[in-house]
Amino acid sequence: MAGIQTTAPKATNGAAQSLTEMLSPQNALAAWRSLMTLPAISAIEALRFGSQRMEAQAELLSGMLECKDIGKVFETQSSFMRDAFKDYGRETEKLVHKVRESVSEQAKSA
Repeated sequence: MAGIQTTAPKATNGAAQSLTEMLSPQNALAAWRSLMTLPAISAIEALRFGSQRMEAQAELLSGMLECKDIGKVFETQSSFMRDAFKDYGRETEKLVHKVRESVSEQAKSA
């Protein structure tokens, strides 16, 4: 096909890798690890964050039980919501950073 060029992966010595080298267990394992790293990191982070938010929810409910008037209820809920927005913002920043790192690492290894 005229006009279409393909680039073969390079071996460590700069030469194009053979099909056998590309399909070697070491290369397959490295590719699998790079593909699985981001989902694993994301799942761990999601579980950690979910746990943190559940703890905050429990603290909210506990705090609501101690409220003696509607003003204190409003203050307690407002504080909870402010903290939740901050937490979700920080969590989004963390995940974006982790995705950027993972994509950068994959691009370097390609």
